[in-house]
Amino acid sequence: MHSTAKDKELMKAALAIENYIGPCVVIGELNDVAWSRITKLFRKVSRLLDPRLGRDFYSTFSAK
Repeated sequence: MHSTAKDKELMKAALAIENYIGPCVVIGELNDVAWSRITKLFRKVSRLLDPRLGRDFYSTFSAK
């Protein structure tokens, strides 16, 4: 596998908040799925929770 610019930016964010104490929310169009390698690494490094886990899938647009 190879890293993309998006992966690098996501890891920059994870490292920036790695030792942050207090509430933290990361928002934006991350264009990634909860089970991807980079998202799992982001969660591990940042120690943040992923609200997508444990819920159903919800489309962001109509499939019709």
